[in-house]
Amino acid sequence: MTRRTRRKATVVVPGPGGEWEVWRTNGSAGGRPDGSLARPRDLRRAEGNVHIGAPSSHCRTLSLRLPGADPEDMRKMIHSQLERRGLTPRGERRADFEAWTLASEEGERVISVDVLSDDLPRDLEVRRASAYAAAARFYPLPDGQAVVFAEEGRLVLAVGHRGCLAHGHVLSPQSRLTSELGREIEVSLLSLEEEGVVQAAEGVELWGSFPEKEVEELRSGLRLTLTVRDRPPPDVPRGERLGGAPALLPP
Repeated sequence: MTRRTRRKATVVVPGPGGEWEVWRTNGSAGGRPDGSLARPRDLRRAEGNVHIGAPSSHCRTLSLRLPGADPEDMRKMIHSQLERRGLTPRGERRADFEAWTLASEEGERVISVDVLSDDLPRDLEVRRASAYAAAARFYPLPDGQAVVFAEEGRLVLAVGHRGCLAHGHVLSPQSRLTSELGREIEVSLLSLEEEGVVQAAEGVELWGSFPEKEVEELRSGLRLTLTVRDRPPPDVPRGERLGGAPALLPP
């Protein structure tokens, strides 16, 4: 049996506040922390390929169910879907989106798409980066659970499909938990379920440390079960890129 070679890599993801976290990984379960940065472009030392996690404030993730086809035809269909949603960039960029195949079912593919915003700050551009992806894509997402976590002082909602990111967006521009957020989470999950891409969530996981009073306030606005746990260590995104090679890079 051939043993898979574990490659070293450097992962840079936004932290809960305004800092950026640096992690080293060799393909094992998660990575090890290696300091923080004020901005990704300050990265000076790296091992292996450099992967940048784009924050949800500048990278939206949505899922599509499309008829199976060759990668080039599928990219055209995805571009058309993004145009309908007003998500295609207006500026000059090497690639406007990155698509990941989550599953193939009955002649269709479930596709997850990361889309960089036009106003991507220069501070997020790292010339030595091998690839960009939505920051939530760097975490193992539990099946049957929606995940809420803090990122750059904001709250993010992430939903997975078979462990990989299917959908992600900014839930709140601030990190305070409220009962109103609970209702907003459930409305978002119902909408995703109706689209037929994500299965009904059985509960919500809250990653990170929050005041107990706020946690209880969020719980009061949810009909789903709320579980609080530590955020797992990030790792190089799992999943199959449509077309193989990384495409989501700033100009």
